[in-house]
Amino acid sequence: MIELYSDKYHDEVMTLVKEFYDCSFKEYEQNPWKQERIEEMINFYKNKVYLLIVDNKCEGIFAGTILPMLSDNYCFYEFFFYVREGARIFAGFFIKGIMERLKEKGIKKVIIGCTQNLATDRVIKLYDKLGFKPFEMHFYKEL
Repeated sequence: MIELYSDKYHDEVMTLVKEFYDCSFKEYEQNPWKQERIEEMINFYKNKVYLLIVDNKCEGIFAGTILPMLSDNYCFYEFFFYVREGARIFAGFFIKGIMERLKEKGIKKVIIGCTQNLATDRVIKLYDKLGFKPFEMHFYKEL
Protein backbone atom coordinates (compact mmCIF):
# COMPACT_ATOMS: atom_id res chain seq x y z
CA MET A 1 0.00 0.00 0.00
CA ILE A 2 1.15 3.54 -0.73
CA GLU A 3 0.40 6.38 1.67
CA LEU A 4 1.40 9.99 2.02
CA TYR A 5 3.60 10.62 5.04
CA SER A 6 1.79 10.84 8.36
CA ASP A 7 3.18 11.23 11.85
CA LYS A 8 2.00 7.74 12.73
CA TYR A 9 5.02 6.44 10.77
CA HIS A 10 7.48 9.04 12.10
CA ASP A 11 9.79 6.66 13.98
CA GLU A 12 9.79 4.06 11.20
CA VAL A 13 10.58 6.73 8.61
CA MET A 14 13.48 8.03 10.70
CA THR A 15 14.88 4.48 10.98
CA LEU A 16 14.46 3.98 7.23
CA VAL A 17 16.20 7.26 6.40
CA LYS A 18 19.06 6.36 8.75
CA GLU A 19 19.46 3.01 6.94
CA PHE A 20 19.53 4.81 3.60
CA TYR A 21 22.08 7.32 4.89
CA ASP A 22 24.33 4.59 6.28
CA CYS A 23 24.39 2.54 3.07
CA SER A 24 24.37 5.37 0.56
CA PHE A 25 25.31 8.89 1.66
CA LYS A 26 27.67 8.20 4.55
CA GLU A 27 30.56 7.68 2.15
CA TYR A 28 29.99 11.14 0.60
CA GLU A 29 28.90 13.14 3.61
CA GLN A 30 31.49 14.39 6.08
CA ASN A 31 28.94 15.35 8.73
CA PRO A 32 26.94 12.86 10.80
CA TRP A 33 23.29 12.17 10.03
CA LYS A 34 20.93 14.65 11.70
CA GLN A 35 17.38 13.57 12.46
CA GLU A 36 16.21 17.17 12.80
CA ARG A 37 17.27 17.88 9.18
CA ILE A 38 15.24 14.92 7.92
CA GLU A 39 12.26 16.07 9.98
CA GLU A 40 12.64 19.55 8.49
CA MET A 41 12.65 18.08 4.97
CA ILE A 42 9.60 15.89 5.64
CA ASN A 43 7.65 18.78 7.17
CA PHE A 44 8.52 21.06 4.25
CA TYR A 45 7.57 18.49 1.59
CA LYS A 46 4.97 16.58 3.65
CA ASN A 47 2.41 16.23 0.87
CA LYS A 48 5.10 14.94 -1.50
CA VAL A 49 6.56 12.20 0.71
CA TYR A 50 5.18 8.79 -0.23
CA LEU A 51 5.56 5.71 1.95
CA LEU A 52 5.50 2.04 1.02
CA ILE A 53 3.53 0.22 3.71
CA VAL A 54 3.84 -3.58 3.88
CA ASP A 55 2.16 -5.49 6.72
CA ASN A 56 1.50 -2.19 8.53
CA LYS A 57 5.22 -1.29 8.49
CA CYS A 58 6.93 1.51 6.57
CA GLU A 59 9.33 -0.26 4.20
CA GLY A 60 10.04 2.46 1.64
CA ILE A 61 10.10 6.21 1.08
CA PHE A 62 9.88 8.30 -2.08
CA ALA A 63 10.11 12.07 -1.65
CA GLY A 64 10.53 14.99 -3.98
CA THR A 65 9.13 18.24 -5.18
CA ILE A 66 7.11 19.52 -8.10
CA LEU A 67 8.95 21.86 -10.45
CA PRO A 68 7.92 23.71 -13.61
CA MET A 69 9.63 22.45 -16.75
CA LEU A 70 10.93 24.70 -19.51
CA SER A 71 7.83 23.70 -21.48
CA ASP A 72 4.31 24.01 -20.10
CA ASN A 73 4.63 20.78 -18.10
CA TYR A 74 5.35 20.14 -14.45
CA CYS A 75 7.80 17.55 -13.21
CA PHE A 76 8.10 15.59 -9.99
CA TYR A 77 11.80 15.72 -9.10
CA GLU A 78 12.70 12.89 -6.74
CA PHE A 79 15.42 13.55 -4.22
CA PHE A 80 14.93 10.61 -1.91
CA PHE A 81 14.00 7.03 -2.83
CA TYR A 82 14.76 3.98 -0.72
CA VAL A 83 13.14 0.62 -0.15
CA ARG A 84 14.37 -1.60 2.67
CA GLU A 85 16.19 -4.69 1.42
CA GLY A 86 13.54 -7.21 2.50
CA ALA A 87 10.80 -5.28 0.67
CA ARG A 88 12.58 -4.47 -2.60
CA ILE A 89 10.33 -6.91 -4.44
CA PHE A 90 7.69 -4.15 -4.08
CA ALA A 91 9.89 -1.33 -5.49
CA GLY A 92 8.37 -1.47 -8.99
CA PHE A 93 4.83 -1.49 -7.57
CA PHE A 94 5.79 1.47 -5.36
CA ILE A 95 7.11 3.61 -8.21
CA LYS A 96 4.23 2.70 -10.54
CA GLY A 97 1.69 3.61 -7.87
CA ILE A 98 3.35 6.96 -7.23
CA MET A 99 3.47 7.70 -10.97
CA GLU A 100 -0.28 6.99 -11.21
CA ARG A 101 -1.00 9.40 -8.35
CA LEU A 102 1.22 12.08 -9.88
CA LYS A 103 -0.44 11.65 -13.28
CA GLU A 104 -3.85 12.16 -11.62
CA LYS A 105 -2.51 15.48 -10.30
CA GLY A 106 -1.51 16.57 -13.81
CA ILE A 107 2.21 15.92 -13.46
CA LYS A 108 3.65 14.97 -16.85
CA LYS A 109 7.24 13.98 -16.00
CA VAL A 110 9.18 12.25 -13.24
CA ILE A 111 12.92 12.65 -12.77
CA ILE A 112 14.42 10.00 -10.52
CA GLY A 113 18.02 9.50 -9.44
CA CYS A 114 20.32 6.69 -8.47
CA THR A 115 23.32 6.86 -6.16
CA GLN A 116 26.48 5.28 -7.47
CA ASN A 117 27.07 3.01 -4.49
CA LEU A 118 23.74 1.33 -3.71
CA ALA A 119 22.86 -1.62 -6.00
CA THR A 120 23.23 0.73 -8.96
CA ASP A 121 22.90 -1.96 -11.64
CA ARG A 122 19.67 -3.33 -10.13
CA VAL A 123 18.19 0.15 -9.71
CA ILE A 124 19.03 1.13 -13.28
CA LYS A 125 17.50 -2.14 -14.51
CA LEU A 126 14.30 -1.37 -12.56
CA TYR A 127 14.13 2.19 -13.91
CA ASP A 128 14.66 0.90 -17.45
CA LYS A 129 11.92 -1.70 -16.99
CA LEU A 130 9.55 1.07 -15.84
CA GLY A 131 10.32 3.14 -18.95
CA PHE A 132 12.74 5.71 -17.54
CA LYS A 133 15.54 6.99 -19.78
CA PRO A 134 18.92 8.35 -18.66
CA PHE A 135 18.56 12.10 -18.30
CA GLU A 136 21.37 13.73 -16.36
CA MET A 137 24.30 12.95 -14.11
CA HIS A 138 25.05 14.69 -10.81
CA PHE A 139 28.41 15.28 -9.18
CA TYR A 140 29.07 15.91 -5.49
CA LYS A 141 31.74 18.04 -3.80
CA GLU A 142 32.18 19.29 -0.25
CA LEU A 143 32.76 23.04 0.02
